Amino acid sequence: MKRLAALAVAGLLAGCSNLGYYQQQLAGHMDLLHRARPLPQWLADEATPLALRERLALAQRMRAFAVQQLQLPDNASYRSYAALPRTAVVWNVVAAPELGLGLHTWCFPVMGCVGYRGYFSRELAQAEADTLRAQGLEVAVQPVPAYSTLGWSNWLGGDPLLSTFIHWPEGELARLLFHELAHQVAYASDDTMFNESYATAVERQGDAAKREAKAAVYQRLRAQHQRTKAERWSGFAGYDAWFERANNATLGAFAAYNELVPQFERLFEREGRDFHRYHAAVQRLAALPHAQRRAALAQE
Repeated sequence: MKRLAALAVAGLLAGCSNLGYYQQQLAGHMDLLHRARPLPQWLADEATPLALRERLALAQRMRAFAVQQLQLPDNASYRSYAALPRTAVVWNVVAAPELGLGLHTWCFPVMGCVGYRGYFSRELAQAEADTLRAQGLEVAVQPVPAYSTLGWSNWLGGDPLLSTFIHWPEGELARLLFHELAHQVAYASDDTMFNESYATAVERQGDAAKREAKAAVYQRLRAQHQRTKAERWSGFAGYDAWFERANNATLGAFAAYNELVPQFERLFEREGRDFHRYHAAVQRLAALPHAQRRAALAQE
């Protein structure tokens, strides 16, 4: 419990000296960790929807990239996933005076003073908002899809990936992971601008590193083509132009026509190489929702 108390003092999102507030913070975060399971378990579970499985696999690759290319912490954070029964993980209360833009702040050790106070319950956030309005402040309650414990919870299993952001666009998901992991590298308790600017810079440097990695992949692809041409195709140059022009668009188009062909070939074999049965099976797949269709085809 001593380490749990230290976690509470550090503050999971925002904090004050009120014991009840810290209790709901701890309870909320512990519920989050209770719901979380390691990514390999989700990926191996046949009940995991295909769309989610693909996203979790993508997040795994992003996590590995963060360690290998950006030298970000190789720890427990973002190596598990929790499905939440709500669209936000927490709700932040922010307040400002009627005639000014300076935010009301809450201060606590480690994280310093911040202009918001987070709650795992929308009702508790609304109650805090009502209290601040009664003091003459203008108030907003904002849903938050993600937050970081700055690495304080790694000994408990780390910050998990959450259903509230796992389906974000790929670039946004990568930036979120890079940003939050950067906060675990360096954090100044008295300088929000320093902290957020550093984490945002890491996001952008991550984009630059991904572009460099992409260029290296295409370089290896073209080098492999040259080796194959020399060693197996007797110098045949018929594909030279295609490999020279290869980019994401050409590879994407190639994948669209070829990616699922092995599954359809296995389906044809499963249907006894009978075209009537095979076409009927494909028609049944076509009638399914996208995620179910892909999941069924993946089992072939």
